[in-house]
Amino acid sequence: MKTDDLIGRGLANGKYEVLEALGEGAMGRVYRARHAELRRQVAIKVLHPDVVADTNAVERLRREAQAASRLTHRAITQVYDFGASDDRFYIVMEFLDGQSLHDLLRRETLTEERAVHLMMETLSALAQAHDQGIIHRDLKPENVMLVSRISDDGAEVEGVKVCDFGIAKLAPVRDETMADAPQLTEEGKVFGTPAYMAPEQGRGKKMDHRADIYACGCMLYRMVTGELPFTGDTAVEVMLKHVLDVPTQPSSINMQLSRELEAVILKAMEKEPDHRFQTARDMR
Repeated sequence: MKTDDLIGRGLANGKYEVLEALGEGAMGRVYRARHAELRRQVAIKVLHPDVVADTNAVERLRREAQAASRLTHRAITQVYDFGASDDRFYIVMEFLDGQSLHDLLRRETLTEERAVHLMMETLSALAQAHDQGIIHRDLKPENVMLVSRISDDGAEVEGVKVCDFGIAKLAPVRDETMADAPQLTEEGKVFGTPAYMAPEQGRGKKMDHRADIYACGCMLYRMVTGELPFTGDTAVEVMLKHVLDVPTQPSSINMQLSRELEAVILKAMEKEPDHRFQTARDMR
């Protein structure tokens, strides 16, 4: 990635030293940085200058910080700080030393045992988020990081970190400080990634936490088959398939797949939310 004027400089009056760029998306760029006083590595997401003028973009970043800061689950990326410096809006998160599920799936199809383990970790994180009234809305392999952690028995095990609540929808909350917060995802607007998007989400209809359940079904489908449930030449074509088409049976692609796990995948991917698992704990 090309260097820019932030690398090698201080951010937030020198509080953070920006070391390198890690990745980039439509909203902003992510950097590896170091907290000057604590000498701790962190990741910082900085909004692109050309979107700072968009008050909704800034508000989504603020919402991301608020949403994630309310979550303390081991499988959810921790948020440390949020602010503005020299007209640059940023969010500071824990630095994750690992790879994304997306990068892993580009190289291999997972065993059933590994796929179930990673999905159970993801669903455990979602259960807490949903308890807090937070819907991720953009679950996909790119937003699931694979990291090593130490189990209660002292062994090193594979874990996950769910990232990027930047377009999360916060359900009405009781916190008076947010009582008048504007809604960023009104009915008729579409946010998310078509390959993992629930039918009601693709249609811009009212949605709830069960859209995340659908996305988990799509991710699990890809983990064990190596293929997406629906593909197309355009985003609209893919969204229409999620709305109208029945996915190919996963067991016809992976003939070693158990019928029990196939049933879980297809139930999570039901077109009607009422026909899916009703909570992340149910699916887990």
